[in-house]
Amino acid sequence: MSGPIIFFVFFFSVALICSAISMVHIQMLGKCCPNLASLWLRSNYFQVAKGSRDELPEDMTANHSGFRNLRTLYFRVGEGELALTFVPTYVLSYILRNAVDLTELKIALRSYIVSDDYICGLLIDCCLYKLEKLLIVVPGINNLSGVIKLTMRTVEFIMDFCTRITSIGNVYSWDVLTHPESEFVKLKKKINEEHLELDLINRHMVMH
Repeated sequence: MSGPIIFFVFFFSVALICSAISMVHIQMLGKCCPNLASLWLRSNYFQVAKGSRDELPEDMTANHSGFRNLRTLYFRVGEGELALTFVPTYVLSYILRNAVDLTELKIALRSYIVSDDYICGLLIDCCLYKLEKLLIVVPGINNLSGVIKLTMRTVEFIMDFCTRITSIGNVYSWDVLTHPESEFVKLKKKINEEHLELDLINRHMVMH
């Protein structure tokens, strides 16, 4: 365990802030906090156990019973917007596999794993159709367009799959504005004309 750790517990909420987080921390939270409703994880790096780059460590099982009551997850790994960070694809799946009642998901991560296939697959595999707010950004300042390789395919999938969705973003950092302008403008026009209760976040923002 590297660097200082700040660990707060308040009723059903936990905030874990550290230099490096690992599956050991996540497994412990799942076991020790069965009623956890809100989880806030923030670190600069993700520690990957030897031989566990692509699969869970041998002493862990994907078929666990943790995080069943989770409603909100904020997951940030990375020092800032310019740093590429590696997080195994199984990490978010492990946290969210039982969180079928999740309503708010915020992912602050600049990594090659973040793609249309990954995000859409995560929502399907974890049955996250009850999401109301979904924010996928880079850590730090979001003022560069196209740095997260998510396209209009993800936007449209979220709108179809998550029937309760009211907020999607931050598409300013996604690879959306590089698509034919009419595709993005058409969606915004539809939202305005049909008075849809959907905030399509598209602006500069700072994720602490």
